[in-house]
Order: sequence, then C-alpha cells, then structure tokens
Amino acid sequence: MKTFTRKIDIDKRILVILFTIVASLAAYSYLAFHNTVGIDDTELSRYVCGGWEPQVNRWGTYVIGKLINISDANFMPGLYEIAGAMFLVAAALIFDVLFDKVLGGGVPVWGYLLFNGLLVTGAFMEEVMIFYLHNAVCLAFFFVAESLLSLYYFYEKKHWWRLVLSIVCLSFSVGCYESFITVYLTGICLILLARAYNMQKSGCLTVIIASIVSVFAAIFLRSLWQNILVKAYALNLSELGTNVHGISLKYWFLNNPFMILKDMLVRFFIRYVVNAVYLPQIMVFLITLICFIGFTIYGSVRNKNLMITLWSVGFIICPWLLSVPEMDPNSYRICQGIMLFIAGTWFLIYLWSGKKMRVVISVVALCCILAQLYELNRYFYNDHLKYKSDVEYCEALYEDISHSVSDMDKSVILIGKYEMPQKIREKNYVEAGTEEYEKLSKFCRLEYVDDFYKYVDEYGYRLYDVSYVDPLSWARYAGLQYENAEIFDFCKIHGIELNHSYSKEEHSRLVREVETEIKEMPVWPEDGAILETDEAVYVKIGRIE
Repeated sequence: MKTFTRKIDIDKRILVILFTIVASLAAYSYLAFHNTVGIDDTELSRYVCGGWEPQVNRWGTYVIGKLINISDANFMPGLYEIAGAMFLVAAALIFDVLFDKVLGGGVPVWGYLLFNGLLVTGAFMEEVMIFYLHNAVCLAFFFVAESLLSLYYFYEKKHWWRLVLSIVCLSFSVGCYESFITVYLTGICLILLARAYNMQKSGCLTVIIASIVSVFAAIFLRSLWQNILVKAYALNLSELGTNVHGISLKYWFLNNPFMILKDMLVRFFIRYVVNAVYLPQIMVFLITLICFIGFTIYGSVRNKNLMITLWSVGFIICPWLLSVPEMDPNSYRICQGIMLFIAGTWFLIYLWSGKKMRVVISVVALCCILAQLYELNRYFYNDHLKYKSDVEYCEALYEDISHSVSDMDKSVILIGKYEMPQKIREKNYVEAGTEEYEKLSKFCRLEYVDDFYKYVDEYGYRLYDVSYVDPLSWARYAGLQYENAEIFDFCKIHGIELNHSYSKEEHSRLVREVETEIKEMPVWPEDGAILETDEAVYVKIGRIE
C-alpha cells in the first residue's frame, strides 16, 4: 500500500513538472525561435562585457557573462531565452516545495498546476525578456525562491547556515534586478498568509525577524559584491556613466509629498485600471485584486483571524514598494512581485474553497493563464516585426549607399531621428487624432499626467514602457558616442559593414560643415537623401530635431 501511494505521489510530481515546462515553452518558444536584437543588445560589449551592469548595481548579468564567456562573437539569444524559461520553471517548482513545507503537505496537485501555470506565463515579464540575457530576471526568480525556501528551513530546524544561504541567494537575486526585493517581501507575506489560513499561529515573529535581517543583509551584500567585482576586474566606473539603480527617499522631502502622492494615484489609475481595456495582463491583475479583496474579507470574518487581514494587506502592498522611492507606480518591467501576487492569490483561493467553488476557480485561473499566454506571444510577435523591419531597412540603406557613392571607404554619417513604420508603431499606441484617443485623453486628463511621465508623445498614448521604440529609434540616444552610433553596431551584427571610423568630436565637426545642406535634404528613402563630400557620406534617415 505504501509503495502504491508513493507511486501516485511520484506520478503527481511528474505531472506538475511536465505541465510547468509545457506552460513555460508555450510562453517563450516564439521568442526563443524568432531571434531578435533588442534595443540594448547592440551595446553588449559595454553593458555586459565592459562592466556597465556592475556600475548600475545590476551585476548579476555581468557575473553570468564572465562565467559562460559571453561576448559579441557568441551572440546566441535563442539559447538564453530557453535557459531563462527553464530557470523560471525551476523557481515555480521550488515554490511548490515551499508550500508543501508551510502547509504540511496535502496540497491538491491541481493547486500546484494553477500556481505554476500562472507564474511561468506571467505577462509582466514581456518587457524585460526582449533584452539579451533578459537582465537575468529568470535566474533572479530562481534565487529568490531558493532564498524563501532556505529561510523557512531555518525557521523549522534553526540551522544558521540556512539563514546565511537565504541572504546570499537574495543578494544575488537583487543584484540581478532590484525589483526582486519586493518579490521576496511578497513571498514572505504569502507564507504568513498561508500559515494564517492554516491556523498556524506560532512562529510568525521568527519568520518576520529573520526576513527583516535577510533584507538588510542582502542589500549590504549587494553593494559589497559590486565593490568586489569593481576591484577584481579593475572597472573604471567614471568612464561608464553615473546611473545607479539604488533606493532613495530624499525627493519626498524636497517636494510636496501630498502632490507626489496625488500624481502617483492618478498614474496608477491610468496604468493599472484604464489600461485593462487594452492589455490582458492588467485585466488579469484587476480581476485577481478584486477577487483577493473579497476572499480576504470573507476569510477574515469567517475565521475571526486578524492575522489574515494583516498579512493580506502586506501581500497587496509589497509588490508596489519600489513605487515609493521612484515616486511613480511600477513600470511594467519591474512587476515581478505582481506576478507572484497573481499566482499566489489563485493558489490560496483554490485551497480554501469548497469542491464546487474549486471548479469555478480553476476555470477562471485557466482563463487567466490563456490571457497571459496570448499577451506574451502577441508582444513577442510585434517585437519580432519591429526587428525584421529594422533589418530590412538597414539592408536597403546599405544597397542604396553602395549604388550612390563613389567610395564606400568613406565614413558614413547618419543624421536625423529614424521613425518606425506606422503599421508597426500603431500596435503599441492609441493613435493621436482618433476618436478613441480623444475620449481617453479627456477622461484621463493625459496632458496633466504627461507633465511628469511620458504617456503621450506625437504619435498618441503609448501602452508600454519599452516596446514603443525599436533598435534603430533607440540608437539615436543609446551609448556614449555620437547620434545614431548604435545603428552601425546593429548593422554589423547582420553582416552590413558601414565605415564610421571617427571620434565624437570629429563627428560633430563633419556634421557642422554640411548643416545647411542637410536641413534642405529629404528623408531617406527619397531621392536626394544621400550626400557625398570629399570626407564623408551623409544620409538623412529622419527629421532633425
């Protein structure tokens, strides 16, 4: 009988693992097998290989790059997308082990399937997954899950090395992406909430104290690892820029805090309520939030347990903690804590519902999974369209230059702001001039909100933080060199060689010499957009601002 029971348990585990892998592949296969070059990928040599990541306190990617010898020569985005998806699977499975420990076993296999499916298909990952190595967020998920599990082992068995392991894992997770400090705190609230529903009243204080110690120790370690890397690899941070992803509250004291809070609430309403009309992941979040609030009220009253209310409030608030120092509601690419909130909410509701209600919960959660899958694949498809359009543009540009100039060894200078084709751009906007845009603008007072945060530009109201721009558009601003410098690196990745052997100062001099002629030239691909002089070849690729 024991052998038979053990066999059933093993079969259930295999089912959970296989389902999680399939869900992850459904989410990221299109991205993995339709390779793109993202907006920061052309600066791989500076960001990952050159040490810029440690400078901004996101040194996880830099460490990975050193361990597996990443360079411009072995640029393999597809491989790393699959690896990232598998780390996300591993993170979900570690959470399963954690829940088993917290709840003392007995969790229905369907509960694990819903949690894992919702977590690995979390559509808030879309805007960070398009970057090369995706800022190591999948690996960060793995480490934050391991940190939480180690913390709970420490609580159970009082092995101090478990607490140390938890701190080290958390420090690496936050070193990959700072938003994972909120994922960790959200996970702590999820553990305490599950214990409260399970009527486990003792030991909460130990978990809270250990988690607070872990957070402060991990933040300290994050900075320590950065300094060690700087010394070990002799990084000159003054040459890499000054942008540091740290935490500071000083601006709240330098401005009117009530006005800041008012602006934040308005922007939250737009980004996380109004956008539900356009983005499935926001609709999933809203539905989840409403259901969780109802579930919390019902659970608190029925169980007469104030702890359920307390940890529920923490569970809602923790994913948003980075909004406080940033004075702005979370941008979508740092919403990993909300992913855990969504998955954890449906997991809890499923566990503490009756048999008939569980059927309804399962249907709703499966619909959420399908909505997230749809959004992820739609986003990656649109991103790939942008990439293909940029490649075709560069190929056509090279061909035109080669037929229009007498000497291809001359330096090529690209002037102006490249604009993405409208048919691709409109997928990321509520376009200006439409009736829908006018209604949205009037309802949300977009002109007022736009004073602080760029929701609106000349094309209309943009729905995403990153996807509104493509590599060629971003190249105008990227890097520390001259205008459009990264377009040449984008071309080089695709075997298109354009000579640009000049310094920043020389670039400015060459542009000044033909400034009048350039203003009068049409924009490529119109005739007359290419100008050849004795020193250089000029191409006007967009309007001059």
